[in-house]
Amino acid sequence: MIDDYGLYLTHVVYYRAIYDGLGEDEETGELGVWSDFDFWGSATTAVLTRPEDDGSYTTNSIDAPEVSPVNRDYADSARYLVIADGRAYGLSQTYSVATDAFLRPLSIQVSNFDDYAGFPTTPSEDFIETDGTEILVVTPDTYVIRGALTKDDVKYVYTNNGFYELIGRDAMGGWQFQRRDSIGCVSAKTIADCRSQIIWHDGGHFYSYDGGLATPISQESIDSTLIDFTQAHGWVFSKERYVGFCYYNDTAQSTPWCLMIYDLKTGSWRRRHSTAYQLAGICVSDAAGTVYGLTHDGDVVSIFGGTTDYGSGAVTYTIDTQYLEWPDGNEHHTSHLVLEAITAEASVNLTLSFYTQGRLNESDLNRTLSIVSTRTHYGKDDLNVNLTGDAVRIVMTYTGATPPEIHLIGVAADDKPREGA
Repeated sequence: MIDDYGLYLTHVVYYRAIYDGLGEDEETGELGVWSDFDFWGSATTAVLTRPEDDGSYTTNSIDAPEVSPVNRDYADSARYLVIADGRAYGLSQTYSVATDAFLRPLSIQVSNFDDYAGFPTTPSEDFIETDGTEILVVTPDTYVIRGALTKDDVKYVYTNNGFYELIGRDAMGGWQFQRRDSIGCVSAKTIADCRSQIIWHDGGHFYSYDGGLATPISQESIDSTLIDFTQAHGWVFSKERYVGFCYYNDTAQSTPWCLMIYDLKTGSWRRRHSTAYQLAGICVSDAAGTVYGLTHDGDVVSIFGGTTDYGSGAVTYTIDTQYLEWPDGNEHHTSHLVLEAITAEASVNLTLSFYTQGRLNESDLNRTLSIVSTRTHYGKDDLNVNLTGDAVRIVMTYTGATPPEIHLIGVAADDKPREGA
């Protein structure tokens, strides 16, 4: 085999056909008969090893077939790779160094069955069911494949203007694309299999898909116009959370680099801003669900392992609610934040920022709430905040190494206004 990416010879596999020189070949009419090709031996760049007399065809830790495969070639370069149905699927192909782009952005190369290293380029008359093939995505206004994901052996292909299910198992039966929704994808690094659903970003919002129609999940919580997808970014699934990092240009924060978390249980979003999240990549351990970040220096750090992984900079944790409407707006109200908070420290402080919307007036206000380890429930007597507006949004922020565990229960307002500001 030739490693086309490294351009060096790794192994050589030899097959032998015996010519007896006698008789006449019934198919060709030529004198002499050739036997079938049989495996004879394999070699590394240093040594050739012949099979043993017991008929074993395993040498140099390579399982070699007895008969040379038909239509077997090495893979073309591909931007994305997924495995399903016993085949490898390479999507968006033929990288050009000169243009720094993939010359066949809508091409999918399918490997032979149970042979991830074998890719046919031109099916011949000897084409059989287990051989792979090449597929071209031809759909209206589609110009590039943006990513792919397999879930329970279902193959999803994401393009610039939609996502599709690739249906089919072999070239003889054929493959076809069925559009699942006209929601495209901005980057393959946003696609994650979140067990009961698939989550990705289309360039406008984060979307969730669980078998029906794709549903936006970030419209009221994340301003996606602030995300710069030309910077390093990535999302993974871990412990019922969709966790990722990106460049989020919120001018209210000291740094645009943030960790962005979507909780699948509650449907809530959290952002943590810190220079610690200026990462190059992100991944998750399948065994323990530990989320790791890859730094630009080549170090691997645990995302939730504490600030010691990131140097001296303290991490900021943020919980952001949606706008909660009041039925009788444009009145002065005292907001009651009812929540449960658990902390391992004797006392930590939360900064609460209140933002209102209204036809006649808008306001914002900051308060500090002290969370102590001997108490978990906080209600109306802990805050005295008068606000004016039709709706209120609350942002809870903590900066430090040991954040409290927050369970937001609800926000309410007095029936009548209180005195004071």
